[in-house]
Amino acid sequence: MKRAVLFLAIFTGLLLPAAPASAHFIESSNGVHGLLHINPNDNPVAGHKTQLIFYMTDDRGTFSAHNCGCALTIMLHGQAVETSGLRAGNGVLTATFVPPVADAYTMLLRGNAFKLSYDVRVEASSDGLHLVNRGTPVLIMSAASFIILGIIAHTNIKNGTRYATANKEKKK
Repeated sequence: MKRAVLFLAIFTGLLLPAAPASAHFIESSNGVHGLLHINPNDNPVAGHKTQLIFYMTDDRGTFSAHNCGCALTIMLHGQAVETSGLRAGNGVLTATFVPPVADAYTMLLRGNAFKLSYDVRVEASSDGLHLVNRGTPVLIMSAASFIILGIIAHTNIKNGTRYATANKEKKK
């Protein structure tokens, strides 16, 4: 039993790094703050349309997306890949980008008095599997681990092993 528990703990622990990281990034510069949200599913994929949404504010609460003079430069290995046009809304800036390759990109958002830099990892496409939340395998493996532990515990109780005997002694 101890070996099975140890194996499952190690196996589940190895899967935890595969849990999805948040694609909400907060940066600040000169009193201006921006939160970057990425669609779809906070998981940009090479060769697929990616929407970048910047939720903006400042220390005084007077930030205007229409008057910020904002420009977005998307960089790969220090080289500009695209200078994207921004659409301005009420404290929100949006842009669309199709990353050409899977890699780490830098989204550089500049305004009249600020410069915000976001590092974003773009994943490779794998036959449509990018639409599945990357946390799903972790949830499935965790559930399977609990089911296996339950089966092991049930088998031990049924066979009258030390676990079952200890429980019987407590009941007396």
